[in-house]
Amino acid sequence: MNTNVASNLLVKKFGEFGITKRKAEILLLKGEECGMTVKQRYNYVRYWLSRKFDTVEKFSIEDIMCMTGLSRAEVEKKLEDLAENLSEEEYVKYFIM
Repeated sequence: MNTNVASNLLVKKFGEFGITKRKAEILLLKGEECGMTVKQRYNYVRYWLSRKFDTVEKFSIEDIMCMTGLSRAEVEKKLEDLAENLSEEEYVKYFIM
């Protein structure tokens, strides 16, 4: 993945909220200063925009591993712990596709 592909994907997902290709590129480039890969930046921007616009963005275990640096086992354990404390409505919203 490169910045062009990532910005196009962000516009596709968040264009209805006013995210243009240029805005997406600016957001993606901010993470470059921190040494993040394009994939990490893309996932963090997806997360940030979903929070900003109050939408649900679903992340794979691989996405979470990429963003956090945790192993698959660590991510799975954290998700299991989290799921135990969710209401049924929250569980369905965040874990059932």
